[in-house]
Amino acid sequence: MKSLDSIRQIYRRILPDSFCVLCGEKCDDSNQAFICERCLSDLPVITAPCQICCATLSIKDVYKVCGSCLGTKPFYQKSIIPLEYVFPTTKLIKQLKYNEKLLFSEILSKILLDKVRQENQALPELIIPVPLHPFRLINRGFNQSALIAKPISNELNIPIDQKSCRRIINTLQQTGFNKNQRKKNIRNAFSVSSSFSAKHVAILDDVVTTGSTVNELAKILQLAGAETIEVWACARTCSV
Repeated sequence: MKSLDSIRQIYRRILPDSFCVLCGEKCDDSNQAFICERCLSDLPVITAPCQICCATLSIKDVYKVCGSCLGTKPFYQKSIIPLEYVFPTTKLIKQLKYNEKLLFSEILSKILLDKVRQENQALPELIIPVPLHPFRLINRGFNQSALIAKPISNELNIPIDQKSCRRIINTLQQTGFNKNQRKKNIRNAFSVSSSFSAKHVAILDDVVTTGSTVNELAKILQLAGAETIEVWACARTCSV
């Protein structure tokens, strides 16, 4: 598979002008992410997020943590997730994952990067894209989380680690599963190398639905010695 940089260069040769992938209008000449400022500003931003998992809270909730996280604390301590997983966010992510619109990863990466920078916090030692099982990786041809991670890694000078964590069980697709079914489906699906030594890491995924996948990965990272684990994702299903 061609690198994202090569794909971007091909697009630039074919389409010297940048057109918005959502509305089709020509973008400003300075726009490098194939989304116009109007569509960017109209994306569904998460408001009043839980400080741990980013689920939407009631404006009356004074604890800043959702009931699910209060009841069962996740193995990660914080999430940075800018968008709700509703249209048109769903279009950006599904077109990337299922229709090989690889440039959409650049749009999603830019949005997530801006949110990470807004947090103005200590950065992790490593970015760990949620790994795909080898069979699924071969079938899809790419790991969408790794594509999203690459520009963020370059901009923030944080290495991407795709070797320490492996998906050792080819789990069923989780679409349509409820929270308990997802938790059971993903149990023991990951392994961590014995050489892993990082203390502060960010797990990066495209979408967080119930949080079962990132929590399972965070659990084994914590067992491997990670002390601070964040979840970075582009979007979240906000109901809890």
